[in-house]
Amino acid sequence: SASIDSGVSVVGIQQVEINTNSSGVPYFVQVAAVNSFGIGPFTNSNPRAIEVSPQPPSEPIDIFAEPLSDTEILVQWNPPLENGGRQITHYKIEYDESSSFTGGGNNGPTGFISLSSVKITPVSDIQSVTVKIDSSGAKSALYLSGSFSLEFDGQKTGQLPFNASPWEMQAAL
Repeated sequence: SASIDSGVSVVGIQQVEINTNSSGVPYFVQVAAVNSFGIGPFTNSNPRAIEVSPQPPSEPIDIFAEPLSDTEILVQWNPPLENGGRQITHYKIEYDESSSFTGGGNNGPTGFISLSSVKITPVSDIQSVTVKIDSSGAKSALYLSGSFSLEFDGQKTGQLPFNASPWEMQAAL
């Protein structure tokens, strides 16, 4: 493990997202700290002025594909974390027999689908957790007790009681 000099403190960077009313207009930003004695001096951002402009969205996340039959593939994903300043209008899904997506004409993918985001209905992920006791061969009464933890989408709960409600599980994630 790394050691840190006692004279050094590590702090996280502070951030806030500011929604502006228009794009293509330069904005200036400055920040000051405030405590019970008042407002400290302002410091200008670097760069001093920025221009908010629409960007392409970031990549969709949590992409999952599985075969449904010998001729069908189910593809699922979550929307991008950043929409680039505009509503997502479509998703382009490409497919190919090559991981380089150059198996089709003009060194492009074998095929693609353009899907309107308006026609997409989110699917809720429902999972079932069953807690039971094996009473085979028991000579006396058995009582269910103990705890468990869940891991989902990169998140892991602490120990939950064996009889945790669905709401307690959701809150723990």
